[in-house]
Amino acid sequence: MKNNFNGYERMLKAYLKRYHFAEAEDNNFITARADNALDVFCDARRRGLDVICAEELAIQTLMQDFDLSLDDVVRGILSKDFADRLPEYEYDVFMAHIEDALEEYRERYQISYEFMETEEGRELEMELINLIDENLYGL
Repeated sequence: MKNNFNGYERMLKAYLKRYHFAEAEDNNFITARADNALDVFCDARRRGLDVICAEELAIQTLMQDFDLSLDDVVRGILSKDFADRLPEYEYDVFMAHIEDALEEYRERYQISYEFMETEEGRELEMELINLIDENLYGL
């Protein structure tokens, strides 16, 4: 990756869109986050860190709070609980099939690793298992 503003901006925007984060449409947020990541990279280099370490710090800054998405959770459930009924190469098709239902969950929950460890997160996982099970045969 090129360590410049445009590189960070493209990386963040692509990631947010791919995993359906609401911030994917917020250009001001993306610009500010990319600018901050570039500042972190430049500061790290000025402090003598090598390019790889500086880039890692910049990417951590860029991706802060976007460590887990609802799509990640659903894919995890599919691979853990439904691998015998749905092969991995069909996950994208299946997820497109349940996209409208997933959008409702995206609006209701802020997904993170910490959230998924709570009682509410475990309840969400059970709801998603039921949603998957109900829709699996609808393809």
